[in-house]
Amino acid sequence: MRWTRGQPASFRSSSLVERQFCAACGTPLTYRLIEGPNVSVTIGSLDDPEAVRPVLQYSIERTLSWFSTITTLPGKRTEEFITPDLAARFVGYQHPDHDT
Repeated sequence: MRWTRGQPASFRSSSLVERQFCAACGTPLTYRLIEGPNVSVTIGSLDDPEAVRPVLQYSIERTLSWFSTITTLPGKRTEEFITPDLAARFVGYQHPDHDT
């Protein structure tokens, strides 16, 4: 993992944990036990989340009761609820390290 521009902001969310986030847009980036060797990275913050496959779940006792059935719910593609007019007016601000 590498930062493509600048450094993330961080805060201690508890006496045991430090979290990092993008100071420009607020996107959560990492979670780290201060006394531990590992850093957990949020999958949605990666440029290519398909390139990284999760290998472990933490705190599984806190999983929401309905989580295992979420893939059985009906789904909608983006174009089913974002009209062409609305899509034409869309400008994203959440990835400020891209110049495009």
